[in-house]
Amino acid sequence: MNTSHAGIVVLSCLLGAAPFSRAQSGNHSAREAHNASWQAYAASRENGSASWFDGRLELGARIHHFTLRDTRRTASGRLDNNNVRINFIGSVWGLEEKQDYFPRLFLQYAVVPWFGAGLTYDHVAARTRDWGDVEKTRYGTDGNVHVWGPMLYLFVRYPNSTRFTPKAEAGWVRYFADFDVNPAWAATGPGYRFEVDDTDGYYLAVALDCALNNHWHAHAYWRRLFDAEVDARAYFSTGSRVGRYGAFPMDYDMFGLGVTYAF
Repeated sequence: MNTSHAGIVVLSCLLGAAPFSRAQSGNHSAREAHNASWQAYAASRENGSASWFDGRLELGARIHHFTLRDTRRTASGRLDNNNVRINFIGSVWGLEEKQDYFPRLFLQYAVVPWFGAGLTYDHVAARTRDWGDVEKTRYGTDGNVHVWGPMLYLFVRYPNSTRFTPKAEAGWVRYFADFDVNPAWAATGPGYRFEVDDTDGYYLAVALDCALNNHWHAHAYWRRLFDAEVDARAYFSTGSRVGRYGAFPMDYDMFGLGVTYAF
């Protein structure tokens, strides 16, 4: 079983656990499920019945599908290995998403019912593309670029008397970068290699939560990432620091589905 299939199985198990939890907890109203009214919040703080995490701390898991926003570089409408001034770097004129459906965990804390902060993890990868033959009949690749790292965010949401809660996020991400070189490209000559720099970016996101019971929530999620450009260099001889320079823009749009458990 690959990681993508494993991720879908894990999320399905979490979703399957939610109805059972609902049956065990009884029939609660949507307002109870959210525990979000100012009256209930104020009363719990005043009488000291609520702990620091009660109804505030949430742990979730989400699978996602992303689309890079800059995937092709053309000159006069043509994809050309020789467009070195236009291509991402050298002969690389294309990027293709490498999807990974393993669930990403996130942890968030509501300071008040409508505002809080969170932490999650992100990993995205893209395969480089150029022409693999002179006739331009098949694709080639120099390798894959990977970025991964922590995301910190603030969120606001609108608690209400229904079981649906809209939410918005603004966050920052620190990406560590790596380039997984295609062995066939590296074998072209001694010292053929890529080097990439770590980067960061920021994002905006919106979500819609649906309360399944007083602990479990399901949600749909959309995120747009900005300014996550990975500087890159390609070298073609052993020990050389003279090569080609470029960048891989990793900005994306992402759609996700997930579940959350509120403690």
